[in-house]
Amino acid sequence: MSAGVFPGTDSIPERAEPVKPIASGLAALALVSLAACGETASQIPGMARPVAETVSPGDASFVMQAASGGLAEVELGELALERSSDQGVRNFAQQMISQHSLANEELAELAAEKGLTPPTSLDPGRQAMSDMLGALSGTAFDRHYIIGQIQDHETQLALFQAQTELGDDPDLRAFAARHAPVIQQHAEMARMLIQP
Repeated sequence: MSAGVFPGTDSIPERAEPVKPIASGLAALALVSLAACGETASQIPGMARPVAETVSPGDASFVMQAASGGLAEVELGELALERSSDQGVRNFAQQMISQHSLANEELAELAAEKGLTPPTSLDPGRQAMSDMLGALSGTAFDRHYIIGQIQDHETQLALFQAQTELGDDPDLRAFAARHAPVIQQHAEMARMLIQP
């Protein structure tokens, strides 16, 4: 993106240190809290899905959250291809569609093996983001889309790192470990798009 396309982006700090310790801790806390409350992913609002008896509540939660995030990356990427005026943003969006579609397919197969049914529609927060972005175009769209991508990829990175370290199911841990570096790369790519 050319300099000046995103006025006021100096309020979005570059990260000198990785977000892993804090973000990983937050995601781990979410997974542990879910398990400690005795809730399963089928009891989470917006995620009324059957939970297999062989998968821990934390692992089931990971599948649902990871699938929801991946689905959003594809849908919001498609929206960006329609609404963005910047070729860099459009290229980024196309990469999100391609790479997240492959990861989504892999996760869906893995979930099916575990007896889980991942979500097929956006969760309420991501639907609200999609609705808000749908009302924008040009540089306003680009700015909000990229900032949202940074935030969502940081959240997903924390989730995947927590699953890698704390997940019970070895297949789901391996999936998370394979995809965490890609998610981190996507966050870094998005940050580069907002720098002047």
